[in-house]
Amino acid sequence: MTLQRLLVNPRLFVAVHLFLGLAAASSKWSLILYEVFIIFLALYSTSSIKLIIHLCYLSAFEVINRVLEVAPILPWELSKYVIIMFSLFLIQKIKTNSYFIVLFIILSLGAFYDFSGQVKFIHIRYNLFGLMSALLLASIAKQIRLNKGDIIVLLRSLAGPVIITSVVLLIRTPDLGTVEYSLEGNNEFTGGFGANQVSSLLSFGFLVIMMAYSLNKTISGYKILDLLIALAFLTQGLLSFSRGGILTVLIPLPLLFINSEKRKRSAIGQFSLVIFIITVLFLQLSNVTNGMLTSRYTGETHATLSGQKEKTLDVITTSRSKVIRDDLNLFWDYFPLGVGAAASPHMRDKTRGLATHTEFSRLLSEHGIFGIIVILGICYSFKFVLNDSNEYRSIFIVFWIVAIMSSFHSATRTFITPLLFSRAYRNGGFSDDNQVIFHALADRFCYGEHVLQISRAVLSRRRAHSDKGCC
Repeated sequence: MTLQRLLVNPRLFVAVHLFLGLAAASSKWSLILYEVFIIFLALYSTSSIKLIIHLCYLSAFEVINRVLEVAPILPWELSKYVIIMFSLFLIQKIKTNSYFIVLFIILSLGAFYDFSGQVKFIHIRYNLFGLMSALLLASIAKQIRLNKGDIIVLLRSLAGPVIITSVVLLIRTPDLGTVEYSLEGNNEFTGGFGANQVSSLLSFGFLVIMMAYSLNKTISGYKILDLLIALAFLTQGLLSFSRGGILTVLIPLPLLFINSEKRKRSAIGQFSLVIFIITVLFLQLSNVTNGMLTSRYTGETHATLSGQKEKTLDVITTSRSKVIRDDLNLFWDYFPLGVGAAASPHMRDKTRGLATHTEFSRLLSEHGIFGIIVILGICYSFKFVLNDSNEYRSIFIVFWIVAIMSSFHSATRTFITPLLFSRAYRNGGFSDDNQVIFHALADRFCYGEHVLQISRAVLSRRRAHSDKGCC
């Protein structure tokens, strides 16, 4: 059976992923063998659409792989390697857009200097590959056009690994009555792994189901089953007590229900129902946790409740604002180049050694003026998403917003930012004039023999490649 046949059969899709969740909870080898099988299927994909579906599907396994500790058998950052590998393959087949290639080249300049003297390749890989993979895939996204049938298949490919994760976590979750709740991330509900990343994945799974619901489609084949699965995702995400992932999907949620004027009344009804259910669920869970959940989302800590600390921005953001301030200081101290890719944790003042949580502040501190160019380029690219005039535009707008918002609380640690950012550019909005300008810029910015070889392959004219759908 191919992945496409599995994804177009909703009942079989749910059954297989529930079984995989049970199997993975017993032995991580079942999931490892399954993913290897999917990788081989991807290598024999006969169209760009099929390859993209495999890419999305494999990328979404990244967090559950970390929970089950499958590294080094499968890479810790599987999504980044999958996106880069498949993007380089697709670049050979279809025409690229030079706008993102220029941003890719400018971004990579930061890897060639290091003012800390402590950066190793593994640090560069950890810090740069996420955004680099996003820009690579975005450069070809315009040419990979999805038809109506592909949209729900794409959403299912993203939801499947989240279902597996949810089942594994459910089996590992202790009895609610035995848990001691506190005002910080709770790893007891995330399989012992980082609450921020797992919560982000579960929230993302909830969002995917809401996307299908807003289109009057289903992930499982039944609306009531979709609702139950979405509630399971959201419940587990809330009980992790990690706020970033939850807020990232709830804030842009209303945009999903703005699809067309003809469905305006129906969309308002759908959205009202979703908000009502989320509110009731949150209040019930807050009651179960003795009010701790509400306190967590209002920025309280044990120190603020006892009067030992004031509720400042540093307290509410769990020191993320401190990291941002230190990054900005590095930006000014080492302007115009910045300190070099992955060097900021080694050179910050008050937050030395802490991992970066905000991608934009990292770009400023480590890449200097090149980081400013990349940030402005990313922000300007939102215009291309808005220019994509089709009935699914709200889906891709939310993709872009969630990708950017995720980068503010977990940088590019998970697949969410690289994958959603690149897939937001479904049908582009790029003009021929842009193509001419950025082809010329790309030629000028090429450096080094290796980059030159890639750039020649990327920027040369290729025949237009047309895909007719994934199934």
